[in-house]
Amino acid sequence: MLSLSDWIAFLTSEKNSNVSNIISFAALFLAAFAIIKTVTTNSVVGAVVLAVIAIALTFIYLRTVGRYGRRAREAGKLLDDIMSGKERDTSKIEKRWIELSEKGKREE
Repeated sequence: MLSLSDWIAFLTSEKNSNVSNIISFAALFLAAFAIIKTVTTNSVVGAVVLAVIAIALTFIYLRTVGRYGRRAREAGKLLDDIMSGKERDTSKIEKRWIELSEKGKREE
């Protein structure tokens, strides 16, 4: 069983790495949109192609960020409860994390 400090380290790394992934995906999709915008022409067809690609990139971004964002948000909530003193029992912390992880897998 993990100690309280192990849980704090794990939840911190879980939250921060997922926030980092969200920022990386945002930068990637922004760069892809900028490249596509510079390549398309200033015509009706170019505008339609740009709109379709922008919608597709937005959809992909939201699907991807939803997974990472949920884990980061839940890790942050659990970490806040630990740091505020509301949750100190390591078995309850483990049980909550397992429930949160299973809930996220079912929603995918």
